[in-house]
Amino acid sequence: MGSSLPFISSKNFHGESDIIPEFGCPAAFIKFLISELVDLEGRSEIAEGYLSLSESLLMLSRDHIVVLKIIIFYGMKYGVNKKNSRILVDVLAYIDLLFKKLGISSSDRLSLCSAKVCANFELFSLTGDTKFFDQVFKDFHVLEQLLKIHPHLHDRLGWEHFRRGEKHEEVSYLATAYVYEIVGKSYLTLYCKSKETGALIRSSQCFSKVLSLVSNRASAHADYAECLQFFGLDLGKSSYIEQAIDHLSKAIFLSFNRHMDSGAHENYRYNYALAVVRLFDLTYEKEHFYQANRILYQTVQAYPHIAELWVLWGELLIRSGWLNSSMKHIEMGLDKLASAQKKGADPIILSSLLANGIAVLGLYLDEPNLFKESRTRLVAAMRAFPGNSHLIQALGVVQLCSALYFGDDANFAAAASCFKSCIEWDAENIHGWQKLFDVYFAWGVRKKSERLLHKAVDIMKRLCALRPEVFLFWSDRGLALKCLAEATTDLVYKEIYLEESLLYYRKAWDLTHRIEILELWGHSCYLLAYLQESLEYYDQAYTLLFAIDEDKRSLRAKIIIASTLLGKGKLLEDESLVEQALVILNSLIDECPDQEDLLLLLGEAWLFLFWKRRCLESEELVRLYLERAIALGCSEAYYTLGKFYAVKKEIGQAWAMVMRSVDFGFKITESRWLNDPCLANLRAGHEFHEVVANQRGKLWWANKTEAKRN
Repeated sequence: MGSSLPFISSKNFHGESDIIPEFGCPAAFIKFLISELVDLEGRSEIAEGYLSLSESLLMLSRDHIVVLKIIIFYGMKYGVNKKNSRILVDVLAYIDLLFKKLGISSSDRLSLCSAKVCANFELFSLTGDTKFFDQVFKDFHVLEQLLKIHPHLHDRLGWEHFRRGEKHEEVSYLATAYVYEIVGKSYLTLYCKSKETGALIRSSQCFSKVLSLVSNRASAHADYAECLQFFGLDLGKSSYIEQAIDHLSKAIFLSFNRHMDSGAHENYRYNYALAVVRLFDLTYEKEHFYQANRILYQTVQAYPHIAELWVLWGELLIRSGWLNSSMKHIEMGLDKLASAQKKGADPIILSSLLANGIAVLGLYLDEPNLFKESRTRLVAAMRAFPGNSHLIQALGVVQLCSALYFGDDANFAAAASCFKSCIEWDAENIHGWQKLFDVYFAWGVRKKSERLLHKAVDIMKRLCALRPEVFLFWSDRGLALKCLAEATTDLVYKEIYLEESLLYYRKAWDLTHRIEILELWGHSCYLLAYLQESLEYYDQAYTLLFAIDEDKRSLRAKIIIASTLLGKGKLLEDESLVEQALVILNSLIDECPDQEDLLLLLGEAWLFLFWKRRCLESEELVRLYLERAIALGCSEAYYTLGKFYAVKKEIGQAWAMVMRSVDFGFKITESRWLNDPCLANLRAGHEFHEVVANQRGKLWWANKTEAKRN
């Protein structure tokens, strides 16, 4: 604290006042120096002036308590208002000096702790030195211990009484709120560094205390909103984000000034837009997307110079385009990113998002050259910024789009490698996990690989834990299990996977009543009904699918309804149900003449009627539809054609067709072999163990191949 003392002539004070024993000098000297201290605010070299005057005052007053308090008060005032670290360091030394005095009150000690908390936080903000940051929590701990001993002082955390050198602080909600706001910011900063939930809880408690004391403090509403958003993102609960949006709207209202632009108001508007985007991230609901899109539009209109807003908007639109297969949204997103480029946005983030958007656009436009353009853009950026996670994740998206377009294993593997690298850096990278699921799911479905689909299911399990309110994740989890059931050859596991998928479709439906969930849910019910020959599941499937409005039913939904009616009709041997199925199927065949599952269903329906009626028309239609399905590569059509020959008592031909279906990988269960009435004639000459012997050979080879892949 050493510094040259200011020259002060004493001749002006001789005879004007008596020497005060406590000071050892005329009181006028002290008053003059204090007045100089008060008038420092407009001076250019305020730090040097503050130190010199403070040292002079302490020397002349012999470190008097009253003088120390005045010095500390003005030091805090100038240090905080002027963001002057030199003054704040000196203030901390004076606070420690006053703390050692025996004649100070409990209120004084509480005020000194409060001042130390605020001074250390300001010093950390100005210098980035963590020793000041650590000291904030030590000082706050002392403050809390003092409050436990003196609970009547809980609203007296300020140091305004130091200005007058008094012993007790008056009740001041504003001053107390200021201290708790600083502590709340400190804990929030600690959470951002350590991700410790305890720090976030303490931070939110502090901001809640601030708002209970001063409800119209805009900065406290904004800080509390930030805490709530972190809670929402950590727990995956949208209610926290909705609360944050409410607090940010209050901060925006309280900070509005029609006569001048406010940096704080602009910041609150940006954070409000960010919060509504995060709300969409936690739910994937359409109304939340539209809300985010609208708020971003309004905010960009007000602050077109903020490049981050354009980036946020473009990213939202591209993500929506990917999720909803909307080329329009992707094009709009790229347009927003082009605007961000003109505003000087972060080149790394911008390059990654542009490459991402261009690759996805290429996928929907069937333009593989756009994949090459995206890859070229990324490679150039990665040379300038090697090892950047944003660029690597974008490269993964480009590889995924290439894999989906070309269907090659190399691109799938490269995409998976990119996303796994990003997840290693950040285990809670939601978009990285989601894209890795897309890789394994698409790859697994294409190759009918249990191993890859198992990985997809495991990833979606994690995503459901991280984002429990995203209906799409629960729905995709059910879909992945359904595809895994279709890929596995073990009938027991087929049923287990399908039954589990029903649980996740119900969860998705509870979150949002989307018709596509009913369709997927109904499909799993139908597959279970088919496997178990269960009327209950047939009824469930029909109820779910029939709940979709007729004009909103997709082709797939109509086919599943027809399959359900056909399956139930065959189980009950009810011709009317089969005829209802035929009405639906006949209405679709002109629209989709080369759809193999549609042709197979028509063949099965006419086979049932042929078995019941033995009419020539049915016989011709059975052969027509099944042979067309076989020409398209449908292995099950061989089995159905075998049943047709069995009904006609052409046993040799029937057995040949059944074995052909086994050769192509179709699995025949003992229950179906024994209970299917169309196979009665075939069962008279052949046993099920003959079918099993052939199937085992095929299954052994399939399992061996899968083991090699693993």
